[in-house]
Amino acid sequence: MLLIQDEEQWQILQEITPVLAKLVRLLIRKPVATLALANGRDLAQWLPPLGKSLRAVTGDSQALATIVYTSGTTGRPKGVMLSHYNILWNAHSSLGCVAITHADLFLSFLPLSHTLERSIGYYLAMMAGAPV
Repeated sequence: MLLIQDEEQWQILQEITPVLAKLVRLLIRKPVATLALANGRDLAQWLPPLGKSLRAVTGDSQALATIVYTSGTTGRPKGVMLSHYNILWNAHSSLGCVAITHADLFLSFLPLSHTLERSIGYYLAMMAGAPV
């Protein structure tokens, strides 16, 4: 799935059209008149109407969520495969170590690709209902 903002972004992506053919879904914030892909839709068409419940989707907690690559400073570089369960368990178990509530405010300063930022910087915050 690819989410783009507007016509300008769509025009830039036209150069890689063969790659885009593999997209399952394209969501666009502002409608694009020249959209050539059958799987493209306006974001407003994709979201449920205001007030309507979202449909529940089940997933596999053991499915691969990310691969964390090490630089190899103490050995050979390698990739560590983490499941959704691995990441969320780390965040959830942190709730038992530190008293975090919806009244706390989190400061996000690490890159969003950093596993600590994802696990603690925003998954933990979401679990506690705290703003980031």
